[in-house]
Parts: sequence; C-alpha cells; structure tokens
Amino acid sequence: KGELETLEAQLSSTHKLFLELTVFFSVKAKAGEKEASPNTLFCIWHEFSSDFKEQWKKENKVILKERLKAAEESFRQAKEKASYSVKPKHASGIKAKLGMKI
Repeated sequence: KGELETLEAQLSSTHKLFLELTVFFSVKAKAGEKEASPNTLFCIWHEFSSDFKEQWKKENKVILKERLKAAEESFRQAKEKASYSVKPKHASGIKAKLGMKI
C-alpha cells in the first residue's frame, strides 16, 4: 500500500507538471478533450524538433561553406605573398667589381 500511495503521489505531481508545461507552451486541448493530452504535446514537439534539426543542418552547411571560402582566400593570399621571383645578378656586386668568375 505504501508503494502504491507513493506512485499515486508521483503520478499526481507529474500530471500537475505536465499541465504547467502545456500552459507554458500554450498548447490547447483538441476539440472534445478536457485538457491537452501528452500525445498532442509530443506530436507538436516532434514536428518542431524535426524542423529545427533540418534548419540546423542547413545553417551548418552555410557556415561550413563560408569558413571554407575564407580558408581558401587566406591560403590564396598566403601563396601570393610567398611567391617570389629570381632576379638576374647585377654587375654591381663585390665579385663583379673584383672581376671574379664563379
């Protein structure tokens, strides 16, 4: 009996919390129902979470593309900076003045 009473108290507490949750999220009962059922709430929640997940994936792809473009641009700029050209020797060097050949 004690365990049954504990379970009933927990069920009552959980039911009260569920009703507070439906009020917080403004979930209305379907026509003909006294109060919103868990099925109603979780159907709405499932739709929301599925839409959110899809949007999250799309946003992550956009962010990834932006980061990739930024990295490619940074790499291109670094490559341009690092490129160098070999200039021909000038006859004004020390060895040229002394008449030495290499």
